[in-house]
Amino acid sequence: TEARLGRIVETAPNAILLFDAQGQVIFANAGAGEMFGCRVEELWSRRQDTPHRHEATLDGGPLERSQTSFERVQSQKQPVREMQQRFRSASGKTITVLINATPLPDENGEFAGVVASY
Repeated sequence: TEARLGRIVETAPNAILLFDAQGQVIFANAGAGEMFGCRVEELWSRRQDTPHRHEATLDGGPLERSQTSFERVQSQKQPVREMQQRFRSASGKTITVLINATPLPDENGEFAGVVASY
């Protein structure tokens, strides 16, 4: 049921984020708040390309916007699997994550956003 699916997503130990077609976070589960070191509500309405995320390549270099999981999924309309990158949490801790992301189609099959798990 829909309620059960909601409980599964909310309690999953993975961070799960849903972005709209413009890259704005429209859903984040408790795992995402824990990973980024903030309240879930603080993640909602943030854009995937805002500086607070402090994204970096594995060697610590800057991550170009075109290299982000969101941009790759949006431009290619294909899933991204096992993409590794670094983030800095709200506490300043650097974390390395493995990202899986896939396009989210609307009811007509058009690109409506991205579902990502970390």
